[in-house]
Amino acid sequence: MRNDDKKIDESMPAVISFLFQCFAAAVLATCLGILSVLITGWDSDIYLLIVFLPVFTLLSVPITVFIGGFLRLVAPISTRLPGRLAVGLMVAYAISWCFDSMSLPKQFLSPIEFAICFGTPTALLVGSEIRPWRIFTFGTVTIYEGRRMFRETSSNVFALLGSLPLRLLNIYLLILIILIEATLARDFYRDFRREKVWFIGIAIAIFVICYLVSGIYLSYRTPRTAFLASLVILLNAPEIALAIWLYSKKNTGIDGPFFLGAAVILMVYLMLWGLCLVSRIVAARLIQRKIRLEQFALLNEHHCLGERMAFWQQEWSPEFGGTK
Repeated sequence: MRNDDKKIDESMPAVISFLFQCFAAAVLATCLGILSVLITGWDSDIYLLIVFLPVFTLLSVPITVFIGGFLRLVAPISTRLPGRLAVGLMVAYAISWCFDSMSLPKQFLSPIEFAICFGTPTALLVGSEIRPWRIFTFGTVTIYEGRRMFRETSSNVFALLGSLPLRLLNIYLLILIILIEATLARDFYRDFRREKVWFIGIAIAIFVICYLVSGIYLSYRTPRTAFLASLVILLNAPEIALAIWLYSKKNTGIDGPFFLGAAVILMVYLMLWGLCLVSRIVAARLIQRKIRLEQFALLNEHHCLGERMAFWQQEWSPEFGGTK
């Protein structure tokens, strides 16, 4: 772990770290729950669950906090992963059993599915070394000084604010794409045929997932700025071309406003890429400037020490020919 990460870990209150772990567990639990009902063949409209994913995630937070509270209570007894998993699964199963015994509408998750979906991610995160709040930090940029390469973080607030929108939006879109692809796999891909349209659809899905993952990574761990600019342009070339094509169709009859709206949305998204790129480049330049100023101050300090030593040798030390 880097020294900067250690300092942040030490300064972060335990309660805040716990709440972030529970929130991340709620996100994973909600996604696992949706995937579970896809596998079990739930008959209701699964797309409503995907659309209202943030709402279901917020509803899941109290459950993961409750499970996480039990995990924190037994932490002095069992801190290893198998022990946390056992406690998390039992508490989640007890919660599901309580829900099942109440006069509530029929659950779409069985008690065992509920225990696995909510107990497993909570046990994996709460009490572990994983720190989900680092998603909201600047990350690092690659700095070259001569032949040396190292990673540095930045405390610049504007650089952080420039990186966060793209990162958080890409994380949300990535979750949605995975859930939508899983739904399509259940409803349509079972009739897969070796036709061009199927291969095109699968290739587009793979490209979108890789594209979003690349955006998340580049907004957190940035390579050298020259390579970053080229990579961002290369990644977004298809999106720029698509935005231009959509805008060119704005006068196409009744569908024109939809094409224009899609072009505007895509351009706003590309502007987030541009904001992230500028913020990372500016942060790298500021870090390089700070390093050079520190090196100059160190050299100046050494120079002053050398001048003082020469003065002492000349004026006070008889062994070196001094007069006093």
